[in-house]
Amino acid sequence: MGISGVWGSFLRRGRAGAPAGGHLVEIWHVRYARERGQDVPYFIASCSCEWISDAHDEADPRAEERVREAARAHSPDVAESMTYPLD
Repeated sequence: MGISGVWGSFLRRGRAGAPAGGHLVEIWHVRYARERGQDVPYFIASCSCEWISDAHDEADPRAEERVREAARAHSPDVAESMTYPLD
């Protein structure tokens, strides 16, 4: 199943706090997706405009850093805190 299938409802819900006319990118650490058949924890960036980064496996020691780099390349407005959408 693709990322868009898993996260479609999250991406369409909109995000409070997005800058007027801009983008707010959240960093997600997805750890508990067993009910969806995915056992590999990963990091991903998700923007208020519905852009998403590539997912990076948690086993990669630079996974969070890579996702934050992609987020900053998309928008300067990147949340500092981590979001755990399935917790």
